[in-house]
Amino acid sequence: MGVLSVVLALGWANSAPAQANFTQSRATQVQLTVDGAAGSASSNNTQGFAISGSGISVQGPLNDGIHLNPNAQFQAPTDGSGFTFSMSTFTPNTSEAMVLAPGESVTLPAYSDLSVTVGGVTGDLGGQITSLGEATISPGGPGTRAVLTQTRSFSVFGGSTSSP
Repeated sequence: MGVLSVVLALGWANSAPAQANFTQSRATQVQLTVDGAAGSASSNNTQGFAISGSGISVQGPLNDGIHLNPNAQFQAPTDGSGFTFSMSTFTPNTSEAMVLAPGESVTLPAYSDLSVTVGGVTGDLGGQITSLGEATISPGGPGTRAVLTQTRSFSVFGGSTSSP
């Protein structure tokens, strides 16, 4: 009787139901962006001039107030030696005329330093997420972005249960 009890007890201990826990998660994101038109304008409020150089001579005063003296005479060397000369003039912006970027809704003052970014063109830009979490994106025209992010995780935890 003792052997039968041990065999039955071992059989009962090994027959406990096996169990597996699992988790699954999905995340799908589609981001579509069309850049808007933008611009900036910088006004030059400086009036005057700047001269730089070496190996050159000047006859007469350089300036007449804030203006370059029209009678100033610059002379390069006549002996064949090297020289450098650079001159820039600055005139302040006084125009308040407005310019419109072609085909865009950006209006800027007509200053000397303009920067215009043309807006994006939607074109075929698009994205779709199905009920199963699958996604597709289609590129658009210039100035657009389509970003697809998909994350999936699957975990299995095995184990068994035992009864007291």
